Amino acid sequence: MGNPFECLSEEQEQMISQYVDRALASVESPDVKHLPQSGVLFPDRLPSEWDTLPDEWDNLMDTTGIVNLHNHDLEKYLEKWLRLLGYAYWVRGVREGQKTILERSASYVKDYIFAHASGSREQKSAVAGSHPLYKRILDELVKYEERVAMLGGMVYKWEKIEFTISRAISRRSV
Repeated sequence: MGNPFECLSEEQEQMISQYVDRALASVESPDVKHLPQSGVLFPDRLPSEWDTLPDEWDNLMDTTGIVNLHNHDLEKYLEKWLRLLGYAYWVRGVREGQKTILERSASYVKDYIFAHASGSREQKSAVAGSHPLYKRILDELVKYEERVAMLGGMVYKWEKIEFTISRAISRRSV
């Protein structure tokens, strides 16, 4: 019995390898040029307080607490959090798009290899699921899934902070 990973001809292997290369390249450099042409504006720079605001807020809550902040300060922080959240939503959208590209590409590669492998369904599935080309794109997909999950957790925390500030402002205005 030969190497089960040699189920593709040289041309097929090259074609799938190029497909994987293109998918990975499109993920590494997302094409957003169509957005301004569609009338959609997107953040062009990271908010300046992105790396200081979370710690500043936590320290403020530890020392002062939200109850002791003046309305002006709450409004100032609300504006900062909204700016930071807006950018985080943008990044999350880009990451989710990249993840979708990798999911679909991985599915295509696995299906292609499955279709050309020999043996029973179980053998074909094993070859497709462990083929080096599939593993290459799957490894990238796992990395992007982790990024999306971490970003989602961070956004969730920041949304709770924004909600708490908004609620405090609303309660004081009543």
